[in-house]
Amino acid sequence: VGNERAFCIDISPKHIEGAKLNALSGRVLDAVNFIIGDSTRSETFKETSHNVSYIALNPPYGMRFHNPKKIPQFYETFVKTIKEQFSGAYMALITGSPNAMEQALSKYDVKIARSFWVMHGGIRAKIYLVKL
Repeated sequence: VGNERAFCIDISPKHIEGAKLNALSGRVLDAVNFIIGDSTRSETFKETSHNVSYIALNPPYGMRFHNPKKIPQFYETFVKTIKEQFSGAYMALITGSPNAMEQALSKYDVKIARSFWVMHGGIRAKIYLVKL
């Protein structure tokens, strides 16, 4: 699609390698910039264009997170950072911890345009469509 680029950010090099394999399989490897980084830190986004219109993400759910009790704080920090960096962009996200996500979205005045339940990897999850 023109000169647009996609960015894939994950803190785990292993997951970045998996994402590269998915992009290769989907024949879009050359259209994606892969970044190993922490999405709760604004400096991670220095490589991305600030002219971002759409964001899709799959943050940790908490089930396999190193400390599930930290998920609400993680989501709050993440939502705050994403909104600061990409205010006005549209975001689609999926989570298995919807209460924590809804609290984070509410805290930073991110309005939910639509949400619906799905099964994702055997886990009941919720997809949100929001405007930052």
